[in-house]
Amino acid sequence: MKILIDPAYLNPEPFHLLPRFLVLPVDRLVPSFWWGSRFWTGPFPWWALGPNGFDGLDLGFSYTYLFRPDLTIREKVLDRYRALRWPIRAFHGTFAGGPGFFRQTALDLSVDGERTRRGLINHIRVAAELGGRGTVLVLHPGLVRNGKREAMETVVANLEGCLPEAEARQVVLALENMPRSAGPTRYLGSDYRELGQVLSRLPSACLKICLDLGHANTYGEVHARSNGRRDVEGYLRRFGYCREMIRALGKEIVYAHVHYNRSHVVPQKALRGNPDEHMPLSHVPEPFWAFFRETLHLLFRRTSVCRTGYLNLELAPRRLFGHYRVMPMGGGLREQVSSVRRLREVLRACDPASEG
Repeated sequence: MKILIDPAYLNPEPFHLLPRFLVLPVDRLVPSFWWGSRFWTGPFPWWALGPNGFDGLDLGFSYTYLFRPDLTIREKVLDRYRALRWPIRAFHGTFAGGPGFFRQTALDLSVDGERTRRGLINHIRVAAELGGRGTVLVLHPGLVRNGKREAMETVVANLEGCLPEAEARQVVLALENMPRSAGPTRYLGSDYRELGQVLSRLPSACLKICLDLGHANTYGEVHARSNGRRDVEGYLRRFGYCREMIRALGKEIVYAHVHYNRSHVVPQKALRGNPDEHMPLSHVPEPFWAFFRETLHLLFRRTSVCRTGYLNLELAPRRLFGHYRVMPMGGGLREQVSSVRRLREVLRACDPASEG
């Protein structure tokens, strides 16, 4: 099993993001050729990749400047990524609901229109050209604005339109389960059954599921209470929603995002703000680690994640440039690498042949 991380999370000084932090109209002020030749000005911590660290990268498109606001491809930027020859093994599409300076290139599958369809096709093309056949491209389903049914129909139509391209290029689209919404607009796909409904309507070897363990933690209380579970605290303590999703979707899960969001705090609203904390595995409280480890064992044994051979340790940094706060509960490079070590111990216990 290979453990990946987003390069923007690995590099605590991503100078290529500065124009967006400063909210500059980069399309007008900075020529894409100049921009594309200077992705990672400054030191890149390659020491974090190797036998005792990460095995490769999961490239989040939101951070790359690969796409214009209309979701056409910046060809010169794509050429630069080809030349870098980074060990990129999986990809994450742009998405709605993220930081403000990424909204220009947000891809929301619940929005009908030519831009969404163009964006999906171009996401698939870039993933295929940088990752090759069989690569996984994770997509957020989108937001529910005018009702769940309408959002679902739009998502299905958009995916149906791009599936022939994904199948021709052998790119696996993995729909990600979403966290509990922190604001009034709710995500589609927080309830794993919604993802199952999409797959049932569009059966394809190139349309599968990405299980985000941290996202599932945040939605567990909502799911438990709305389905009449009696021991809600016990359900959350044992990561019951993660386990329920694994058992229900099984082999349809081909990829995973591993991180920790507190699930044992009841009620969850006591966490305040954004419950999607993306904490290192060292932050899992010791009384709950045994349950978390058992959940990982279930993930590796009941799904197709081990067959795909990759997972993303999705650990956002606490701060960038030592000042800009990304995730208040995030970790530094040392905590990220220690999480790799802890995850490898779980993998060895699950299957001694799985190391490396």
